[in-house]
Amino acid sequence: MVSVREAARRTGMSYAFIRKLCQEEQIVYVQAGSRCLVNFSFLVDYLQHGRGWITHDCQSDQEG
Repeated sequence: MVSVREAARRTGMSYAFIRKLCQEEQIVYVQAGSRCLVNFSFLVDYLQHGRGWITHDCQSDQEG
């Protein structure tokens, strides 16, 4: 996991673009307080293949 700033530096993409991907839940990330930590290998896969990632709600599993 890397910060949005580090992900932007490593990929050459802008900070705003990576942050937007997090906000739109297009990439795998973890919210740590006000910081967004990006799963870098999934980000690279997303950039190479254009795949979005489906988030899974664990709470819905417990309700069933």
